[in-house]
Amino acid sequence: MKRAIGALVTVLIGAAIFVAIGIGFHAQKYQSVAPTTKAVDTGTTQMVNGKSLKVYTLNLYSYPDSTGTFDASTGAPAGTKPVAIHKNGNPGWPAYGPSNVFQIPAHALVKVHWEQRDSGGSLNNSWFAKPTGTVGPVTLNGKEIPASGIDPSQVGHTFTVRAEPGVDPHFFLNVAAPLNPGNPTDTSTPQVMEFSFVSGNKGLYEWNCEFPCGNGIGGFGAVMSAYGFMSGYIHVV
Repeated sequence: MKRAIGALVTVLIGAAIFVAIGIGFHAQKYQSVAPTTKAVDTGTTQMVNGKSLKVYTLNLYSYPDSTGTFDASTGAPAGTKPVAIHKNGNPGWPAYGPSNVFQIPAHALVKVHWEQRDSGGSLNNSWFAKPTGTVGPVTLNGKEIPASGIDPSQVGHTFTVRAEPGVDPHFFLNVAAPLNPGNPTDTSTPQVMEFSFVSGNKGLYEWNCEFPCGNGIGGFGAVMSAYGFMSGYIHVV
């Protein structure tokens, strides 16, 4: 009898731990490092197929040091109150900032302005140097890049987006920005990528960087495996 009770208690404790871990991961999954950045409505456009779409703009920023400050000198609009690039920033860890969670409407044309200030290197998989899922030209500092993408040995970061299971299996977006040759001595002049894409169905999407800027096997440990530095979510509403 005592053995049976002991076994039952062990099972219950194990179940409780399992539930607690699940709740912890769930809470971490949706914990944003800053308020959600919402894309800005900028009108409508006529697509080549004759369909009219609403147009929204979204700004992205990637930095070499997550302990830095997002202000007018690092890409923020004039008058913006300075905030941390990442509220839990670690010295030497790069980050997208000041937010890692975005909101865009479904089935709209989203125009992205991305300022990339970090250094970089070679991709593990050169395929991610090529833009995928974009609409129209992709430009680097005002000049259109080829369909083959940028040099895979000179990549700073990528912005790679996938839908969560069951949301939109046909949606995939990837754009790579080159390293900033002035980093770390000069982060005031970023590499500026501009591109557009048509958003998918309503639901939750995940974004991440595919450049291995962390430690460990393949460069995907440390900052790459810590939520909110090189990863986040997009709410399509």
